[in-house]
Amino acid sequence: MDYGKLAYMKLEDLEGAQRAAKKTRQRSARALFCPDVEFDDGRVYEAAGVSGGGAAGLVLKVTLQVLSAGAVELLIDSRYAGEAAFSPGASEGVIIASALLNGQSLVALRAARGLSAVLKRAEFIILGEDAAVTLPASDWRCDSLGGEYALITSRDERLSFYTDSAAALADGAELTEQGAYPVGYGSRCDVCMTADGVYALYCDNLDNLWALKLGQNGELARARVGGAADRVALTYHDGRFVAAVVSDGAVACFSFDAGFGSVSPLLPVDMPFKCGAVGFVRGAPEPVLVAVSGGKSYLKRAAGGVKNSDVLGIGINFSVAELA
Repeated sequence: MDYGKLAYMKLEDLEGAQRAAKKTRQRSARALFCPDVEFDDGRVYEAAGVSGGGAAGLVLKVTLQVLSAGAVELLIDSRYAGEAAFSPGASEGVIIASALLNGQSLVALRAARGLSAVLKRAEFIILGEDAAVTLPASDWRCDSLGGEYALITSRDERLSFYTDSAAALADGAELTEQGAYPVGYGSRCDVCMTADGVYALYCDNLDNLWALKLGQNGELARARVGGAADRVALTYHDGRFVAAVVSDGAVACFSFDAGFGSVSPLLPVDMPFKCGAVGFVRGAPEPVLVAVSGGKSYLKRAAGGVKNSDVLGIGINFSVAELA
């Protein structure tokens, strides 16, 4: 047997497979965002995660409604990569940049040079080996009361609100954008129905935590009730809304009234582990928090209830029960 010839043939097969793999690799990716949020000097909007297998080019097109002239800076992993200047009025700008991508990187926009504007639209294209875009995860929450239901969803960072009768939901009617009311932009949300109306909680792309009152035709009122959160949950008990947030694995709770005039301080919840998600048990006689960690779910029960005051009366000195 000619081992030299056999080795040569195996090498040719390997090189052929490598060439075929390279041909099938994705060499471009695209993402579009329509935040429609205030974008003033110093603000940072985290657009998406991008990844690649080496040198990559990024083309970013930004559309603003500008009140005061300034610039938009492109940041890749918090490092400056380029900018475009904007003048008052409806204005568009393009930023072209290059980067070395080996794994996941974060693309963000920063308002600079005194810019005061509304960020209407951001579109970018990444060109390079194994180009990919990671969009924020979608989310949805649903609640029902008295034969009615309310649903809030997040898709591509667009939050939408639906409401209808439980009978219509049981009929399997498709939920479409035509039947939805826009709420805002973000990917973390929850909704809660009460006798006084429907309320929602969500965190936007600029790390603002908003509480909203919603009606049949969309938003009725809103108030900023906190800052950045990785996950949120909302329930109602004893005349007040109780909210839970997760930030960097730590859980905290606070409460607010239906008119948003009284918002309690944030109260850390003692947990023996880092949490990835939270939720409240619907219909429980007192707030019962479900925390998810390491693929397991845990229950945490409020000891003191929620008092009608500025202080949240949730006890944190109770045991955690692991669910199967």
